[in-house]
Amino acid sequence: MSDENSKNRPIEPKNTIVAYTQKEACASLRPNVVGDLDDVRNLQRAHTAASRIIVGTESYPSGTADYWRAVEKDPWVLGDFVWTGMDYIGEAGLGAARVGNERNIYFDAYCGDLDICGFKKAPSYYRDVVWGRSELEMFMHRPIPPGQRESVAGWGWPD
Repeated sequence: MSDENSKNRPIEPKNTIVAYTQKEACASLRPNVVGDLDDVRNLQRAHTAASRIIVGTESYPSGTADYWRAVEKDPWVLGDFVWTGMDYIGEAGLGAARVGNERNIYFDAYCGDLDICGFKKAPSYYRDVVWGRSELEMFMHRPIPPGQRESVAGWGWPD
């Protein structure tokens, strides 16, 4: 209803639709689930302050075990969504692991549990073990030359 009269029309009691102004609607919103927490130490504080259910929405692969412990221990932690499930083109090298001063050319973000072709990568196998879907997985790590160090981005995994 886009005519001018529909904006001022009273709502009859038999109607099931309740009209709010945008300001009223936003003021009344209080989400029951709070997300995008990237630090397990903040979970208890966020739950206590908000008395809400908590869900992780962009956790780092290296923190998987910590997040899962919180899910199993605290009934108010709903779960953890993986960032990112599948690699994507863009944000090139976001999750890359680099040795020394190497400067590889990346076309994808390199941070997915699945690579750009849909094959599982090490973080996905690691999650399988943490989540109890597999008892054991083995990984290989490329050798790091003497005197050099590996630098792993927050969204990444050692190479």
